[in-house]
Order: sequence, then C-alpha cells, then structure tokens
Amino acid sequence: MAGGYKQLINATIPPVEQGDFNKHRQDIYATLNTFAAPSLFGTATLASGQAIVSHPKCTASSNIIATAQDDNSTGSIRVIPIDGSFTIKSSNPSDHGVVAWWLWP
Repeated sequence: MAGGYKQLINATIPPVEQGDFNKHRQDIYATLNTFAAPSLFGTATLASGQAIVSHPKCTASSNIIATAQDDNSTGSIRVIPIDGSFTIKSSNPSDHGVVAWWLWP
C-alpha cells in the first residue's frame, strides 16, 4: 500500500492552483478521513504501565509511534504490535498517563 494516500488524493481531488488550497481543503480532509477510517491515530490511557489498543489495520509488522501526553507517564514508552492490536508499555509499571499513538499499517 506504499503511496496509498498520494494515489488516492491524486485520483479523487483535482489539481489545486497556488492560492486555491482553501477551495479544496474540505475535499482533501474528507478524502483522508474516509480513507483512514478507522482512524490511524488516537490516544490510550495507561493502567499499571500499559495499554492495549485494538485496531483492525494493525499487523505484527506495523509501524507505530507513541508519545506521552502528560506528566503521569515518566518511563520510556515502547510499542509491541501484533495482528489486530498493539500494546503500549512503559518502563515504569506505575505509569497511568495518556499516550498518543499513530499507526502506519
């Protein structure tokens, strides 16, 4: 699926002249949101230093970025993908903060 977003945008949205972006902005956002459903990004709250996120587009070889969003996560964040879900783990088992994630299937 390499280049999937670019191919989809080129196939469904007409070329945009410089300064004409606002005219097509809503079409671009709508196209990306439709293509990415379910969302490829979100947040999870750690409980006892970990959170499991179910996602139908996640595979064992997916790339996932996760980063702490508050001061309740003090450990190092690690992501472990498997088919259908991924686990976000902190090196500190008492962490209970919010973690933002972004998935590349």
